Amino acid sequence: MNFIKKFIHSSPTMADRLPTRELRAEPEKSWYVQCLIFLVLLLPFSGWTQSATGSQSHLEKIRQRGELRVITRFGSMTHCETAAGTARLDCELARLFARRLGVEARFFVAEPGFRTNRMVAGNQADLAAGAFADVSNGFPLRFGPVYRRGVGWVLPMNEDVSLYVEVQRFFAELRATRRLEQLLDRYAEYPLPEPDQFASELGRDFKKRLPGLKHWFVRAGRHHALDWRLLAAIAYQESRWQKQAVSPEGVRGLMMLTQTTARELGVRDRTDPASSIMGAAEYLRRTLDNIPAEIADPDRTWYALAAYNLGYTHIERARQLVRRKGGNPDMWVEIRKVLPRMNRLPGLGRAYKKPHRGTVAVEYVDRIRQYYHHLVGMTTPKTDSLTNGPADSGSV
Repeated sequence: MNFIKKFIHSSPTMADRLPTRELRAEPEKSWYVQCLIFLVLLLPFSGWTQSATGSQSHLEKIRQRGELRVITRFGSMTHCETAAGTARLDCELARLFARRLGVEARFFVAEPGFRTNRMVAGNQADLAAGAFADVSNGFPLRFGPVYRRGVGWVLPMNEDVSLYVEVQRFFAELRATRRLEQLLDRYAEYPLPEPDQFASELGRDFKKRLPGLKHWFVRAGRHHALDWRLLAAIAYQESRWQKQAVSPEGVRGLMMLTQTTARELGVRDRTDPASSIMGAAEYLRRTLDNIPAEIADPDRTWYALAAYNLGYTHIERARQLVRRKGGNPDMWVEIRKVLPRMNRLPGLGRAYKKPHRGTVAVEYVDRIRQYYHHLVGMTTPKTDSLTNGPADSGSV
């Protein structure tokens, strides 16, 4: 491969980058084996073990101190979790890498560009996450794999490449197992129609409509072990938090329950907010409980939302199709790709003859995810303190 050839004919301190697009075009197993070959070739130069002088490698120093020092655009994990999706992705990747090393991730805030590069080059941090992977500003830096739109990790440039090797191995394994693709989907910011208008409308409705309904969302969430903000996000997608909403098909109420579903749930008045919210929460809980146990959150929640909109039978058929194609039926990123195509696939029964239902279900999940993350950000207290603790306990 190009990057192996480039490495063999260059200095061991050369700042190579994995050509992500080229790698994805190759078979996964072959790609993974070639990455391992690259790492084996690099190992003798890596400082993985102590040098002849007995000094510790960069990797050993991190493990000894018990923390990985990471520069991000947001200084604390609270900020990371309530920020936009891409920033949250940067933090999550750093946290996973720290866990791999058996240490804690400690986050520092710095503006992208000059200050970030200066801190990394000066060994004030071990790496910068979410940095531009080709801008050094004249500082001696290594560039790790690019994982989104020219953005990746930046590491200090020196003779010790032990951390660099481990970073390359980490991303190689993430790609080989498709975990990176899953994370990219998890923190994707799917476009909303007229985002500026949406933000203005959500802010207005958050102040005017939600306060009178929040009590019922919280109560239903506690009763059915659900995040109340997820229920509120579903309601916003369904009715924009309007109690008397009616669809052209005759579905009505805050949660847009059909007459049949309402009857099954014992909801007598679909326009009563308390009954509608409690009924929808029960329906979502039943759907979640029906999702196979091997599907972990947050993918489990996205499956349930798609089933909430489309019906569980359709989701199970999508899983079967993914399995037949050799994919992982337990990853939402796989199901998300298949559902729109099921509109056109023959032999799947009369249920799929209605056009665009799979596409509608995917858009339904995408929008609720966006609404949900906005609500998490709007209801989570902000703090400037550095912390290594978990994200808001209510997040999915």
